[in-house]
Amino acid sequence: SRTAKKEELIAIDLHEILETSLKMVQLATKSIPIEVIKKFQPIEKIKANPGEIQQVLTNLMTNAFQAMNGREGHLILSSRSLKDFVEIKVSDSGIGIPPKYLNQIFDPFFTTKKTGEGTGLGLNIVYRIVTKYGGTIEVESTKGIGTTFTIKFPKWRNEP
Repeated sequence: SRTAKKEELIAIDLHEILETSLKMVQLATKSIPIEVIKKFQPIEKIKANPGEIQQVLTNLMTNAFQAMNGREGHLILSSRSLKDFVEIKVSDSGIGIPPKYLNQIFDPFFTTKKTGEGTGLGLNIVYRIVTKYGGTIEVESTKGIGTTFTIKFPKWRNEP
């Protein structure tokens, strides 16, 4: 994945990118009966490259669908505005990540998937893109209950 040039950074609406990413993931995983719950609050725009932010959200949602292993489950997408940040959460009711792996999931080439199912680069790319824009990403997971990724991006400041 190439990195965006400075001039490709624009003020973007995260809700639009969430919706587009969700449609893409649902098309790719249409046989999986997942209930999607949206808990969107009004949020400010962020300054970033839309393609890269879409890559982050698509990747997290794809992982969420895969974690539910084709079983019924739910994906919760939420947003809220904080003092200086915009927060997005992607939660699933999947198998969860074993605690012993939580500090490794953003490492390049780390995967818990079977050979041929994943490269171990998805979450590393997600981490690199989020931090590139001054954001943070955290994960909470309980085995057998699900996983929540929380991303915070700095709010876009319209500078003269």
